[in-house]
Amino acid sequence: MKEGGKDDRPWEGFGERLKELIGGPRRLSEFAKKCGLARTTLRAYVSRGVYPTVDKLARIVLATGADLNWLVFGRRSRLEEEFVFVPRVDVRLGAGGEVELFDVSEEKELYAFRRDWLLSKGNPKNMRLMTVMGDSMEPTLSDGDLVLVDLSRRDLAKEGIFAVRIHDGLAVKRLQRLGRARVRVISDNPLYPPEERDLENSDFEIIGRVIWAGRSFL
Repeated sequence: MKEGGKDDRPWEGFGERLKELIGGPRRLSEFAKKCGLARTTLRAYVSRGVYPTVDKLARIVLATGADLNWLVFGRRSRLEEEFVFVPRVDVRLGAGGEVELFDVSEEKELYAFRRDWLLSKGNPKNMRLMTVMGDSMEPTLSDGDLVLVDLSRRDLAKEGIFAVRIHDGLAVKRLQRLGRARVRVISDNPLYPPEERDLENSDFEIIGRVIWAGRSFL
């Protein structure tokens, strides 16, 4: 297989599948670094009908865990047809405890969700699993709970639980909009009083909406 070849192989749709795997233009640099490939090389695969050599294809598959059969031929395994795998990132959301700097690049293990359910909630490529730390969101969320955060959903059209950045750290809080540029930041635990924040202040940022939570009882 010669790199630079055009559509003379049974790889129809490869560029679109790779584009889906990358997760959007904003993730191109991160994806290229993870795979050890140049951004220009990946752009050629996505938009110019160019196919990778075997060694570069292997880099993509090994770095991402993608199904080779799906990536090359568009044939999903039964497991991938039924489930979507979402990465847990090395981020803890403060809920009364210490908060940490926000970094979604430290991907850890993958968790499986039913494809039909997850697609009904949004685009899985925008979702990450994070760990709750502290008790300020009790009884809704407990220390050690795993939450699924949709990083694309930052609007406050209605009240909800969000991952937020306060100064240089992360927290998980319930948010209520107060007018155009103010928000009430609420801890479900009544021991922690609510506070108000300015949405236009650089010290406060909505990271994404929490759309699911899981809890271990062990």
